Amino acid sequence: MRYGERLQLAMDHAAKIKQLEKIERIEVARVADCSTQNIGMILRGAQGDQHLNTEANYRVANFLRVNAHWLATEEGDMLKGVAPEQPAVSFEAKQLDLLLRSIPEDRRLTAYQMATQLLISYLAPAPLPQSAASTSAGQDPHVVAAKPSASHHK
Repeated sequence: MRYGERLQLAMDHAAKIKQLEKIERIEVARVADCSTQNIGMILRGAQGDQHLNTEANYRVANFLRVNAHWLATEEGDMLKGVAPEQPAVSFEAKQLDLLLRSIPEDRRLTAYQMATQLLISYLAPAPLPQSAASTSAGQDPHVVAAKPSASHHK
């Protein structure tokens, strides 16, 4: 199998695991630090069995989540030695995890339940503000009734 065919298989694999229709040549070219036309020529085998250089092959294999040795040589398994992609964890989620872990274990479940309830109540629809209640009574919520001033009665 030509290098270009392996590269196409790797691109198809990456699209599947990333739940995309396809991986674009321009994305691979960016990672490989070469032109989109170069990637196209490799995929088509336009000038024989062309390969990316070792560094570019390694970067592209990591990007496509395949074994770099397999991509370069066709030896071994396409996925052997490739760690599964870990979902991105936000900074905030890491901070919450650290906070929960800092609570003594015997109190952690209670703290978790309290935090969960707080987050659920935060996500619930907010009650209508008082001005909305006055709107339903026929008053414009943008007009605020003036309060009588004490200075007028002097």
